[in-house]
Amino acid sequence: MSAEETMFQEVLAAIQKGQKDRARDLLTRLLRMNQADPRYWLYMSTVVPTKKERIFCLNKVLELDPQNAHARRSLAILGVRKPEPDLAIPFSAQRRKWEARLSEVPAERKISKAGRIQIILLSLAGLVVVALIVLAATGVLGLDFSPRANRNEFRTFPTAVQSPTPTAAIATPTPGPTAPWDALQATYTPTPIYAATPHNLVEAYTIGMRAFSRNDWASSISYFQQVVALEPDAVDVLYLLGESYRMQGQMDAALTAFNQAISQQPKFAPPYVGRARLNLASEEPELEDALEDLQTAAKLDPQYGEAQLELANLHLAQNQPGAALSVLEDAARLLPGSPQVELTRARSLMAQENYKDALTAVNRALELDLTLLPAYLVRGEIHALLRQPEKALADLTIYTRYAGGNIDAQTLVLLGEAWYAAGDVDAALNTLDRALVENPRLISALMQRGRIHLDEGNLDEAEADYDAAVKLRRDSFEANAGLAQVWMAQGFYGDAYKRWEEIQKYMETDADQAVLWYYRAICLRELNFPDLAIRDWTRLLEDLPEENVPAELRLAAQEMLEAIYTPTPTPIQPTPTATRTPRVSPTPTRTPRP
Repeated sequence: MSAEETMFQEVLAAIQKGQKDRARDLLTRLLRMNQADPRYWLYMSTVVPTKKERIFCLNKVLELDPQNAHARRSLAILGVRKPEPDLAIPFSAQRRKWEARLSEVPAERKISKAGRIQIILLSLAGLVVVALIVLAATGVLGLDFSPRANRNEFRTFPTAVQSPTPTAAIATPTPGPTAPWDALQATYTPTPIYAATPHNLVEAYTIGMRAFSRNDWASSISYFQQVVALEPDAVDVLYLLGESYRMQGQMDAALTAFNQAISQQPKFAPPYVGRARLNLASEEPELEDALEDLQTAAKLDPQYGEAQLELANLHLAQNQPGAALSVLEDAARLLPGSPQVELTRARSLMAQENYKDALTAVNRALELDLTLLPAYLVRGEIHALLRQPEKALADLTIYTRYAGGNIDAQTLVLLGEAWYAAGDVDAALNTLDRALVENPRLISALMQRGRIHLDEGNLDEAEADYDAAVKLRRDSFEANAGLAQVWMAQGFYGDAYKRWEEIQKYMETDADQAVLWYYRAICLRELNFPDLAIRDWTRLLEDLPEENVPAELRLAAQEMLEAIYTPTPTPIQPTPTATRTPRVSPTPTRTPRP
């Protein structure tokens, strides 16, 4: 019998004993392992506490097994589906508990004295009930003898109050999507347990392991501490204690636990991986130290898949996605069906700009574990890169709504960009304001907010944002280009032209070159140098590979050439000088932006 089937038998035994909490914990673990088995969802529907969760689970059963009679009948009872006559249980097949008890009663049995007394008392109680019914029918019990300010006031009964639905971490103008894991209370996939070893405090260890498996980090810390207090050399418990601290965000305590485990048993691999995870998650990771820890773990235990997985993450942090994908082959072999492996694969493919395969990988990760919250962030980024703003917004809203205190300012920038791409300017600006409250020096937030202000015609606000970004990073081509475009929209074409000339040294890609030629040509045209403008637009169309230039920029350059091109161009004139005075009109129209 497989481990999965063994665990399912434990579920059935727990349900039979009325241990709903244990059954729910076991089923949650089973669903993380395999969400394609309708039995797990069906039994989960019997142990979840709310009607909403039961309906969710039963609907999942029907997705996997549309003809499942139990799920169809239960949904009909809950009022979600119409009753189906063919699902009705024949009356002859219905057997009540009281019928079973009656069938066990002997045909003849003498009634004891105590039994006769009970019959008399029950008869008297029946007479009292009949009397009360008669009084209620005649209206006597309906009279109200309590004092009341208004005798005509109606009696009211308390109405059920709905529990508030979860709200997003930031204010959004429209309700966010419902979490796909409403029936499951986990938000992260726990670290696989390396080894289960007998310990003196068996009960504390067992309860701690159960808490660890359901991501109840506070409880697992408490119980593992009890075990460590009695067995300070229990390196496996020290490792699990460190992981619990890490998942709860107590990084210093986690490092202490990992170091203690390593000092107790230097040949035990897991704490090296735990320490490397802490290193990689820090603001300034020491990649060489993390690499040494992971290599040590892999050498101590070549079959330890977690070491290979974290080694792939390290390569990704070093901007080596190819090396990460190579290591992931070993991780996938050692950790079959791991959603974390697929998530790292998606991030590696995204770094290679292979967005189609990255989307396939992250979808596979969510199929393996729909509670893997970071996967929604990665998928949101991929949808944004594929220019699918609605899908990006849905995933990023799920992530920011349920990530709690794990949302960083850069994630808020992604969400702000998604709101703007979806057409909600106010939500985008509010989200970017929130990002800059979190980190006032975040250049990406300043530039994105500046772009929105520029597009919306708020030129003073746009200039302030881009100017702040340039002061933070003077060699940023994007920030300088944004400031130059603001000046163009204000009519200061001379200053804008000078800025375009100055920032040529900051260009990194063909797309940067295309942006510079396109906008510098507009400055030249407005400064009455049409031949130089024609030269730049022609270069954009002829000198740069078509696949490296945004299609909308090429189309705009073609339209500009068609508008000003003459069959016999005049000789090229001298390079213009910058001027702070608008040359076209005091209130120039905004320059079209690709």
